[in-house]
Amino acid sequence: MNPNKIRNIIKHYKKYKQENPDTWIEHCKSQEKLDDAIIYAALAENHLGKRNNHQRRLKNLNLEKFAANLFDKKI
Repeated sequence: MNPNKIRNIIKHYKKYKQENPDTWIEHCKSQEKLDDAIIYAALAENHLGKRNNHQRRLKNLNLEKFAANLFDKKI
């Protein structure tokens, strides 16, 4: 693949992501408290309380354990 084609793909991707931000990441970034961001990230919930599609099969209990693990490792 030539360098110009790669640059065009990257440019298109960046433009797409700027126009269509990831709601889960944006929701976590918008939290005022780190603890809240950790919870939403670990539970994979967006601002509507919906879980990220690729984590839909995970049990709430497992995600809650993951959140607790993150809290234990928080500096």
